[in-house]
Amino acid sequence: MKILSLIIIALLSFSACSQQPVQKDVLEKNQQMPKWIFMPNQDGILGAVGSSRVHFKGIAAQRNLAIERALNEMSKESGVEVHTTSTLNQSSQGKMAIKNEHGEYSFQTSQGGVHAYIAAIWINPTNKEMYIWMREKK
Repeated sequence: MKILSLIIIALLSFSACSQQPVQKDVLEKNQQMPKWIFMPNQDGILGAVGSSRVHFKGIAAQRNLAIERALNEMSKESGVEVHTTSTLNQSSQGKMAIKNEHGEYSFQTSQGGVHAYIAAIWINPTNKEMYIWMREKK
């Protein structure tokens, strides 16, 4: 009798676990990712995406690292080497400033200067990885 009740409890436990929609949940979260993460060059304008996982020094360091990575990617795509980087303008909008913060950046190269701005910021709700989309300012 004990063996039979143990088998029934085990079957009920396993059936409860199999009913959880794990795969569907993962697919829904991946579908929420903006298309610019995979296609940063749009409308004939050079773009790049930088990302950073949660940084031990806080969200400002995480944001700066993502910006640095996006600028490095942009310089690779344009075939130039970054010598200096500077912030030109900084402004924030909306209730959640970190998600709506936009700024303009420039980097000096041996071939001249390139100006870029933050087009969008997206934070993955699952792992808090920050993605920053930068586009060349024409």
